[in-house]
Amino acid sequence: MTQELRAPSFVSSLLFQSHPSNRILAMTYLGAISDEIDCRKVILVCLAAYPIRFLLTSFFSSPVIIMRLLHGLTFGGLYIVSTAYLSEVMKEEEGFALSLYTIFMNMGNLVGNYLLASILSFSNFRIMYLAAAFISGLSIPIFLILERTSQ
Repeated sequence: MTQELRAPSFVSSLLFQSHPSNRILAMTYLGAISDEIDCRKVILVCLAAYPIRFLLTSFFSSPVIIMRLLHGLTFGGLYIVSTAYLSEVMKEEEGFALSLYTIFMNMGNLVGNYLLASILSFSNFRIMYLAAAFISGLSIPIFLILERTSQ
């Protein structure tokens, strides 16, 4: 990836090493923010961070800090806020709902990784990230549609 996207290896390594810190910060701050405002708004911001992050990765020839910071929103933020939202909504079935959420989230990661790897096998990183942006962008209208039908 460093070679194809022409990113300096030191910068790439440094930015990828920031992932754990980004996740912890996102979990801490977005969890607190979601306690103050509607969880669904924070979830929507986290979902929107996915395609933005993938598009930035695809279009910039060198990674930028903001692109990597969005990693915290997409992983840490989404997980903590959606878990809190499910706990709030599914009071009596909370354990079951959270178990299903974890199962489906991991299945999505498994299928998504294989799908993106197969795209990469016949194309390049730029196309793979564009596909990831498109696929992850589908979560936003799905979330909004499901949110409207549940009210």
